Formats: sequence, structure tokens, C-alpha cells
Amino acid sequence: MNGSEEIDDRAMLSFLREAIVRVVGERELLKSEMEAWYRENPQISFPRTRELIAKDEELSGLDDRFKALWDRLQNSPDSDLS
Repeated sequence: MNGSEEIDDRAMLSFLREAIVRVVGERELLKSEMEAWYRENPQISFPRTRELIAKDEELSGLDDRFKALWDRLQNSPDSDLS
């Protein structure tokens, strides 16, 4: 791996970290809305369930990409991911 690839990979790790934090926040907000919805409407399905499922899927994809890149960089001979 050359120096510019390592910088690009580190930038991607940073981007993925920030995206994960953003999506977790959005997901937690939806979960809070769902809890409040069911307290008030126990017999009616939460109208934003599909959005919550999409956030779960987005988060899973980001996590997979982050882990794959992290693992690849960990196995790189000149990696220093501190």
C-alpha cells in the first residue's frame, strides 16, 4: 500500500465513523418516536417503521464497510490506526 492509498483509506475510515454516528443518531430518534407512538397508539402500527428498518440496514452496511476496511488496514505491514 502506498502513502496516498493509506491516506485515502484513513479518510474513508473517518468518513465511515462520522456516517455511523449520524445514522445511529437518526435511528435512535426514530426509536424514541416509535416508543412514544406506541404509548399513545398501542393498537396502530408505527407509521415510520419502514424508515427505521432502512436506518438499520444503512447502519449495518456502514458497519460492514468500516470493519472490512479496518481489518484490511490492521493487516497492512505499515499500519498505525491509533
